Amino acid sequence: YINDPWWAQQVADLSAASPEFRELWERHDVGNLSEGQKKIRHQIAGDLCFDTLWLQTIETDALQLLIHVPHDQETAHKIERLLSA
Repeated sequence: YINDPWWAQQVADLSAASPEFRELWERHDVGNLSEGQKKIRHQIAGDLCFDTLWLQTIETDALQLLIHVPHDQETAHKIERLLSA
């Protein structure tokens, strides 16, 4: 995912919104890293499939970032339809 322009925009947006996020991101202090897939059944859209990435800082368990990225085009289209409704 690192070459996906979406990532750069997300990091820029979060950095602009939160000085704490910007500081932590620039330090690259990641303790636990977990990747996987998750299926969510939405009452309107149906099944949504995501690739997940869970990051946790070294300093504290209290700071975590969980990212869901659409696993396939079908899920991406369903999300677009939900957001445009």
